[in-house]
Amino acid sequence: MLSREEETELTKELGKVRKEIVDLGRELTLVDEEKEAAFENKEKYDNDIDEAIKKIRLLKAGRDSLISQIKDDKELRKVLNTEFRQNVLKIKEVRESQKALIEKHGISDPTRIKETIGDMEYKIETEVMSFEKEKELMKKIKDLKKKSGKVSTLYNLSKEISDNSKDLNILKDGSNDVHQKIQSRALTAQNKHEEFITIIKGIDELKKKKSEWLQKFFKLKMKYTTVNAALKEKLGIMNGLNNKYRENFKGKKKKKEEIIKEQLKSKEEIVQNKMKNGEKLTNEDLLVFQAESNLIDRKNH
Repeated sequence: MLSREEETELTKELGKVRKEIVDLGRELTLVDEEKEAAFENKEKYDNDIDEAIKKIRLLKAGRDSLISQIKDDKELRKVLNTEFRQNVLKIKEVRESQKALIEKHGISDPTRIKETIGDMEYKIETEVMSFEKEKELMKKIKDLKKKSGKVSTLYNLSKEISDNSKDLNILKDGSNDVHQKIQSRALTAQNKHEEFITIIKGIDELKKKKSEWLQKFFKLKMKYTTVNAALKEKLGIMNGLNNKYRENFKGKKKKKEEIIKEQLKSKEEIVQNKMKNGEKLTNEDLLVFQAESNLIDRKNH
């Protein structure tokens, strides 16, 4: 059984440990909340990184598709430009053939030949002229008719030039349209690429933030483990002190009961002597018997 000084010291120690347990419990709760908040922030940056990676994949797929289309467009433009140049050369060759034919046969105005032939034939039929004059006109008509065959060739060449010129316009318009598509797609692809680079840089920053929160989480987790261990240690100490306190209480109670028992035993002997001597018992004497009975009942229980 503890002395009064030891009891006082035990009570003070119990109060101190209880306060330390309360403080450690509060600290543990706070650390746990900070730890969970750090983990949630880490998870948030994980989700942000996942979303950024998905966006990068979409941008890359869109950019690569545009680059593929641009490649096809450039091939088409190359074909159209080649055909354009070939048609230009063809028109040049036809015009040279046309010019050579005109110069060779002295055809200054191809459209007037048929009209001239008609005028001469009409003149022969309607006018009176000498044989020599008619013979001369007939010879001119014959020569013009020979030239007329060449006129047909010239007409075909002119038509060919006209048709090729129309083709040139179509090819030029087609090439310009394809060129505009290339320019537009190239600009879109460039914008996607720049956004792609920006997001990649952003991911690096997100990874840095995630790493910071992850390190903070690990530190808080270690702190939680340390505080939790300290709390368990203090709880163990308090259990030991409580046991010591209970044992001391039981000892004090037992000693008190022994003192009371001794007192009752002494009083009971006095009452027994009174009864032997035939003396009258007082209420106090009767209470002594009742107290002895209660003490026995408590001991049995």
